[in-house]
Amino acid sequence: MKTKVIFKKISWFDEPNPIVEINAIFLERSQTDERGELLYEGYAHIGQHTAIHEDFLNKNEVGVHKVENASYNDYKDLALELEQIGYELEILNQDIMKFFDKNYDELYVGADVSVPTPTTEDLWNFDFSGTILSFDKENNYCIVEDGDGDCWAVEPERLELE
Repeated sequence: MKTKVIFKKISWFDEPNPIVEINAIFLERSQTDERGELLYEGYAHIGQHTAIHEDFLNKNEVGVHKVENASYNDYKDLALELEQIGYELEILNQDIMKFFDKNYDELYVGADVSVPTPTTEDLWNFDFSGTILSFDKENNYCIVEDGDGDCWAVEPERLELE
C-alpha cells in the first residue's frame, strides 16, 4: 500500500540567511496530543521521523516559520531517500499531475522509455522500449506505444527514461 505524503518547504524567518528544510508529512499517520491538537508523522533529510503539527499542513506561517508546498525540484531527493528506506509513496503535492519515472525524472509526451518485464497483471508479454503518447491522469497511467504500434497503459513509476 502506498503512503500518502505531502512535501512542505519550511524556512525560518528569524535567520539572516534563512535555513530551509524539506519535510514529508504522512497524511494517514496522525494522532491527537493531550491538548487535542493533531500531529502528523513526518520525515526530514536528517534521517529521522518526527511529529509535525497540523498547522504546517494548512498554514503559510507557523511561529517563526514560512511554510509552502515544496516543488518537485525541492522534494525529489527526499522522496528518493524515503523510497530507498522502504516507503512506496503517493505524492499529493500540487504538481502531482506531472508524471515521474522510477528514478523521479519527469516524463513527457514524446519521451523514449524502457518498459519493464511484465507482471502477471500486465497485458504486454516482454519488456520493451517505447514512446509516451499521452497521460491518463484520471487513472495515473502513461500511454506508451511500442515498436509495433501497439499502445499500453503503464504506471509511470515503472518506466525509465532512455
